[in-house]
Amino acid sequence: MLKSRTKAISIEQTPLFRPSGNPLAGLVITIDPGHGGHSHASGYAGSARGVKSLVSEEHLNLLVAGQLRQYLQEAGAKVCLTHTGDEKVVPGASSRDQELGARTQKAIDTASHLFLSFHHNWSDRPSAHGVFLLIRPEPSSIELAFADILREEIEKQVPHAERFDHWKHEHPLVTGSPVPSAVVEFGFLSNESFDEWVSQIGTHKAEALGAYNAILRMWQEHRTELEDTRARLFPSAPPVSFAPVSVPYLSTLAKQVWPLESVPTSEAEVNWIIETYKARALNDRTLFWMDVQVSKSDSSWVLSGSVNYSHIRSGCELLLSALSVEPIDNQIRLLPDTTKLGDKVFGICKIPLAMTWGEPCEGVEVQSQLLLGERLHLLDVSDDGLFLLAQGQDGYVGWVSSDAVLRLNLTELGAWAHAERAVIVQEMMVDDLRLPMGACLPILGFEGDGAALRLPRGFRATDDLNEVMVEAEAIMELPRNAEPGRMAVQNAMSLMTTPYVFGGRSSLGTDCSGMTGLSYQALGDCLSRDARQQIVAGQLVGTSWHIQDLKPGDLLYFTDLLGRVTHTGMSIGGYRYIHSSYPEVQISSLDPADELYIETNAKRFCFAKRPYLD
Repeated sequence: MLKSRTKAISIEQTPLFRPSGNPLAGLVITIDPGHGGHSHASGYAGSARGVKSLVSEEHLNLLVAGQLRQYLQEAGAKVCLTHTGDEKVVPGASSRDQELGARTQKAIDTASHLFLSFHHNWSDRPSAHGVFLLIRPEPSSIELAFADILREEIEKQVPHAERFDHWKHEHPLVTGSPVPSAVVEFGFLSNESFDEWVSQIGTHKAEALGAYNAILRMWQEHRTELEDTRARLFPSAPPVSFAPVSVPYLSTLAKQVWPLESVPTSEAEVNWIIETYKARALNDRTLFWMDVQVSKSDSSWVLSGSVNYSHIRSGCELLLSALSVEPIDNQIRLLPDTTKLGDKVFGICKIPLAMTWGEPCEGVEVQSQLLLGERLHLLDVSDDGLFLLAQGQDGYVGWVSSDAVLRLNLTELGAWAHAERAVIVQEMMVDDLRLPMGACLPILGFEGDGAALRLPRGFRATDDLNEVMVEAEAIMELPRNAEPGRMAVQNAMSLMTTPYVFGGRSSLGTDCSGMTGLSYQALGDCLSRDARQQIVAGQLVGTSWHIQDLKPGDLLYFTDLLGRVTHTGMSIGGYRYIHSSYPEVQISSLDPADELYIETNAKRFCFAKRPYLD
């Protein structure tokens, strides 16, 4: 097992259910989370509440529907949700008939095989405890079969004490469309036992699993009847086609950067393609270093230069191959180049201020400025040894004078990465040593009204000692023990098992950046909305080759095969992280020896940023 220098916060992770294969390919289904919007819109009756928990029925309905959608889509079905948030389908002061009619209309508009509405019941009889099905007064044989299967499969997953006959009634949700329909009441919120069970975090997954198993059985046992019914009801609807979910971003990008039918043939054309890829595909060119050139030999196209992330190295080759620029001899160096740097691939800025440049030469394409004490990830060294290619805490990559850097190995870095630190809040001079505002240094101790700070090297102004005394009012102690990050993790933990909903950022459904953003927003910190935006902020604390120092609350970023940031999660310490990914908010790991390890994510991991300074 990999050795981490931080301990993971303990969070239980139950095994996740994931459909195998595409057993529902060809199915079209409309799912209706019952109720919604009653608390903030007029003209609509409220839903039931738990007798003791006061949990809202509409909240539970949305959770079950969101979870089920993930299961069904992963199994190959086409799914329509009548609504995905806590709102009505028809806005404004619409009537009950208008609202329910709009929901069943979606099953017609999508030419669905099935329509299913989710609810949680209430009874004046407190002992009522069981699954309850509503179907039309004169149900077809297919609807009766559907109701029977739903009851059987849901009862296997949901606690119940009695079995109810199906209720046949002229309810708009089952008579509003000719599509085979059913309303499921998973249980009675008026029953204390069921209320206690259903109000626990994650139990909606059991309800969703029961519904999934019922739909799967229905498709396996009655597919011919369902397809015949759909063809009769919607004769003009096209056949349901199925294709595995994929993102054809490679071919799309290839056409964008080279829209011509002809194959690129000159070095100038191919180098232009590489530069266009750099401009269009890379999420942020300050974080992702790419210095790639293409030349043509007698037998192949030769890629040379350097990158700091493996997916960029392979992405260049993938893009050119998609444009039939072949064969390719990929000689791009992957940084850090340990053959040149050895094991000292980290550093500390050891002088008050140091500029970084676009080339290993002073005065060429200024990049950024390093401050005293700043931690660095080193990537390369110039052939003459005078410059180091360094990635600072702000993520910027640039060449800095070797004389400005105290080089460290991983063990030596730990003394800086895990030290209690202070930031200089106002620029000061100690004799002729400048301590710049914003510089962060380890605290060695306090004495009277002053504090002793560690320096990366001794200066004449400090009698060549590696420490300096400053007034306590000139510094601000930074958070200890990753406290802000730990609080953010606690917020994220409250979203465990929440269904993945693209664009969501609440306990009813969230996507990856919605989860990380909401976890920090609850602390009063505002992150950008998307992962590709969030990665720009914060201090760099981890890379694909350095994950030993991740702390709780650090944000992890993952890319697609072309190096574009497409996913984010939050470290819980060590190598485990919490993230929202199909089908729900869950815990995964970057450690191959961990049972929660996800290999595809580990290969896609690129950087980790800490949203606060420490």
